[in-house]
Amino acid sequence: MCSMYRRRVTITGMFFAAVLSVITAADDTVASWNFDDGSFDGRRNGGVSFVDGVSGKALAFDGSSSAEASVASTPGNAVTLETWVKLDTTQQEWSGIVTRWNTAGGTGYSIVFRSAGAGFRFIVNGDDKKNALVQTEKEQILPDVWYHVAGTYDGKNLMLYLNGVPFVKAAGLAVPAVDGPVLLGKAGSWAKDGLRGSVDEVRVYSRVLTAAEINARYRAYVKGVSVKRVVCDFEDVGTWRHQGGEGVKGKWFAGHIYLSSTKKETCGGDYAGVIRYSFTEPAGPYRHRFIRAKIMEQKMQSLSELSFFANPKGHDGRISIELSDIKGKKVTTEAVTLEKDQWKEYSIPFDETHAKGASSLDYPVYVSAVNFISRSKGDGEIYLDDIALSGETTDGKQMISVSPVYRGIGYMPDEPVLLDYRVRNGMNKPTNVSIALSIADFFGKPVTKAVQAVDVGANAESVVHFTFPAMAVGHYRVVLSVSGAAAYGLEDMFGVFTPNGKRINRSAMFFGCEDQEMWKGDEENALHKTWMAALGIDIERFGITGGRFEFEAGNTNMADGFTPKLQELAKYDIDSFVSYGVVPEFTGGAYRKPPTDYAAFAAHVRNLGSYLSQFPGVKYIEFWNEPDLDFFQGTIDDYLAMLKTFYTEFKKTAPNIRVTTGGVTVKHPKEKKNFTRDVYVLGKGYYDVAAFHAHGPHENYMARQEMVEAYLKEAGVTVPICNTEAGDRSLYDYGGYRSQAVTLVKKITYAKSRPMTEFYSWFTLKDYWDMDPGADDSFGLVNTDNRVKPAFVAYNELIRELANTSPDGAADLDARLDCYRFTRASGGTVYVLWPKTAGANVVFTLNASAAVTRTDMFGKSETLMPDDGKVSITVSGYPIYLAVGGKTLVAGAKSDVNFLSAPSAVYAVPGGTAVFSATVTNIWNDAVSVDVALNNDGGSKIAGGICTLAKDAAARVLPFSVTIDSAETFGQKNFFFSVNAAQVKVRNAVKPLALCVSYPMSFVPGGFVVNGSLSAAAGLKPIVVDSMQSVVELTFDPTIPQWKNAKDLSVKTYAAHDGKGFYFACDVADDVHVQQGGGADIVNGDSVEIGIMSDDGTTSSFALALTSSGPIAWGRSSAGGTAEGRWDIPRAVQRAGARTVYEVYIPFDRIGFSIRSDATPVRFNFLVNEDDGKGRVRFMEWFGGLGRKRDANLYGFGLLSPAR
Repeated sequence: MCSMYRRRVTITGMFFAAVLSVITAADDTVASWNFDDGSFDGRRNGGVSFVDGVSGKALAFDGSSSAEASVASTPGNAVTLETWVKLDTTQQEWSGIVTRWNTAGGTGYSIVFRSAGAGFRFIVNGDDKKNALVQTEKEQILPDVWYHVAGTYDGKNLMLYLNGVPFVKAAGLAVPAVDGPVLLGKAGSWAKDGLRGSVDEVRVYSRVLTAAEINARYRAYVKGVSVKRVVCDFEDVGTWRHQGGEGVKGKWFAGHIYLSSTKKETCGGDYAGVIRYSFTEPAGPYRHRFIRAKIMEQKMQSLSELSFFANPKGHDGRISIELSDIKGKKVTTEAVTLEKDQWKEYSIPFDETHAKGASSLDYPVYVSAVNFISRSKGDGEIYLDDIALSGETTDGKQMISVSPVYRGIGYMPDEPVLLDYRVRNGMNKPTNVSIALSIADFFGKPVTKAVQAVDVGANAESVVHFTFPAMAVGHYRVVLSVSGAAAYGLEDMFGVFTPNGKRINRSAMFFGCEDQEMWKGDEENALHKTWMAALGIDIERFGITGGRFEFEAGNTNMADGFTPKLQELAKYDIDSFVSYGVVPEFTGGAYRKPPTDYAAFAAHVRNLGSYLSQFPGVKYIEFWNEPDLDFFQGTIDDYLAMLKTFYTEFKKTAPNIRVTTGGVTVKHPKEKKNFTRDVYVLGKGYYDVAAFHAHGPHENYMARQEMVEAYLKEAGVTVPICNTEAGDRSLYDYGGYRSQAVTLVKKITYAKSRPMTEFYSWFTLKDYWDMDPGADDSFGLVNTDNRVKPAFVAYNELIRELANTSPDGAADLDARLDCYRFTRASGGTVYVLWPKTAGANVVFTLNASAAVTRTDMFGKSETLMPDDGKVSITVSGYPIYLAVGGKTLVAGAKSDVNFLSAPSAVYAVPGGTAVFSATVTNIWNDAVSVDVALNNDGGSKIAGGICTLAKDAAARVLPFSVTIDSAETFGQKNFFFSVNAAQVKVRNAVKPLALCVSYPMSFVPGGFVVNGSLSAAAGLKPIVVDSMQSVVELTFDPTIPQWKNAKDLSVKTYAAHDGKGFYFACDVADDVHVQQGGGADIVNGDSVEIGIMSDDGTTSSFALALTSSGPIAWGRSSAGGTAEGRWDIPRAVQRAGARTVYEVYIPFDRIGFSIRSDATPVRFNFLVNEDDGKGRVRFMEWFGGLGRKRDANLYGFGLLSPAR
């Protein structure tokens, strides 16, 4: 099991103890307040009150109140701030907690809380306006819970401690002595937002407290509980990475060696662990070392003993466990000898006697490896279970753990939903645990809730069962709240769908995925095959390296590790394409480098072809993974020489297996120059299929496939195209899961729409961050607790809809939609469509002579019967399918409703009102009653009525107004008029109306000061872009960390006008600033880009960056605006700490923009580019039209206040 959700658990259990008198004072204490007598020796400002604290009384603040006191000065490079803090439910963006600033110069320190994704921060402001910070993550913080927070700075490193757990960051800022007052509940001039919450036990020290001292001070206030925490019970059916072994020549992970889950031998529960070992060399030592990142995330605050269950099945063996601390220091326990042919629990005291160096570790600690050691060569299996750490903790999830129990990949629409959770009590006393569970659908609509309580014995477990009636087809989010001896929250999810159950597609494009099965144990691989069968997968990417196949010339004995895996694929009717890389050492090639002995390489390739030709399901072989990057460490000439040899020799023994090019990334900041183009153009004649990779949004995929098609055209070759690796990260929240599902449908639909596409392989079937530390990869359709994400259910339906179809290209059903049409081999047509504006609702009418089946992306269908030859279609923000039988095609909408005149778009700001009118004209030469309704984007009528018109072209003006909620998000709402006039046979005629919720661009008379200080932005409303949904990753490389939260990259943008021009300011949070360009190339480094389009279609965009020669603005594109090149306009860029402020002023006449006397609409957009030293790795974009696709019609909306 060991399956607490990654980054999803938030702790609320806390046990407070009587405070020891020895901690009420310490050496070098500059200030100390405990507030216990209901007093404070400083000044209180506003509504400061005394409330119950973590010990005695505390000070409470209301967001505008504060307190301050003058104390002795502290050294600039030797300081500790410490406090307990409890946050109210609602916080302002910035909440100052404890601050010490200099009275002049703004240097000093502050502990703050930022609600926009960063959590607690410890900030140091140094000389030269430089600052640095270290922070936690918001997900760890809950309201109404006391947290111990401390910050230290020694002139080199910032340390922030949360409940004794440290976060560290190098800084190296020079800070003068600090003499200003200590501020409580605010952060001085650095942040004007005050704290809503309470503080207690505040301390300021003129030295740096050690980690042990801070941990002791935290633990002095809380009562620790003795626990035995099981960190791995193997119930999640995962595999540990083999990293480091001795005596294993001729064997490989995971063909012959692994630590994984099994059902063959269990010790309670559904699964145990199995070590499959293989030692081949004549003399030892013999050792396997296994690691798993998911286990490393489970840290203990103290440790007294380690334990595990084992059954060696009579084999010789010993087990030792390696532990690591927060600084990376490692300690390995003594090796325990396993006994007999039965299950037994083994315990290892964690002390210097049994684990040399144990006393030197800095807590918290975690299991970083499991070692299996043997005294003799040979093969075999031994079994493990319940690896546990015992110690004292205040962490609720270490006392009581709750994790999902796997009962199947999903639920059929007609069967009850059964959700089981394993509850493990780590304490040495019985306890009662309550689990409150709530379920919402994919769109966030609540479905049901329930509560279960269970008694769990000391150091025991129990399974809680929730049973719900059958639910509608779709995907569901589960939020659990655990209470009892400890309290915390976690999330789960499940799908309700009808699985395809087997392969149903027999024609290109083939639907594939990657499962990286050569890195998995047998039980995990077998389980995953059932998932692929459920989806109806056609083809899987199967990895083979040269050395694993043939480690010595002519010796292919190690291939027996691949054989059962390929046979298992055949059993499920799943084909494979082999991805080959890394030549054997005997060919003279070092790791990832080309061979030097081409005769040996040629013989090796022939042997590989002979082996693979035994398996009819092997249809293709990809020659190298991403050779344009560091996965191949050679030149294009080296690669082409290898490719020519590989193709020629492989065809001699495997003529029916088609060879693809390497899966090149096409467009990547680390690509070897022109490598992709030269593979296709110069390598022609030596590949049968052109392969490429394209992670990220579907626009990435479109651009890359079209580039590949262009290269093939240049080469003059006509071959199919395949994608051997193309996925999208979901990260670890439900918003990311939604986005991933939508991206999957769009990418695979587009790939299928291209006639040259042979197959598409989604990367990957399951998340694999759990195996490798730092991999952080969430591409999977299934998470590491074996729960399907929305993308799995969406892929299942996409395969059902598009199996055995042929592409008919794009279809123009409505200008607001992207739509692709496919013809089914069995007859009929299916359309896949989605809004061009993400999340927008679109209602439109189609002509139809037969029933139309509308299916959402999870498989929920409804039949729409034509009414007077028309059907009304609703696209509710996400992709849908439309299917018609026979040869009947869904046609375009009828001609415009020419008797109704109305604007196509109206603009209003949040909290404002859009006022407009519609005119109904009698065109029928007869008196008529016309029913006109204005409907919102959900299809509900919000205004309208019946108007009676006399004949002879009589007309009537109908006034309308729509008030926008002040909390409404910016964007287009697709409202529409619906018109009915029975006597003239007008039925459900539709006319769209775009309601554009717009950013308010205030009029600021007198102009703007553009100096990078943001003074001109005072009083303006910011547009905050700080969520994963706005991030577009441009590289998918394990060596390049992905975006995690707002500290990595986020932006607050302000915009206004003075009647003569636009003012824009972008306040960017970016932990590392890199800009190496000086012209058009500035967009490849840290920069911002802004696009503007007036209502007459005049369009301009430009980039702004801080270069070595100062800030520059560079025009990028223009449609009726100004030309590309350097723009000499007022601009400023200031970098301070982890923030960069961009300011610019653009005169209207510079870009051909005209302002009206009343409110003036404008379309605009902005994005932020990021380069952390490895090229342009990502960008964040407000709307669309700049980064993903150059199209001003995708910009956001603004409304300029009238100039006065």
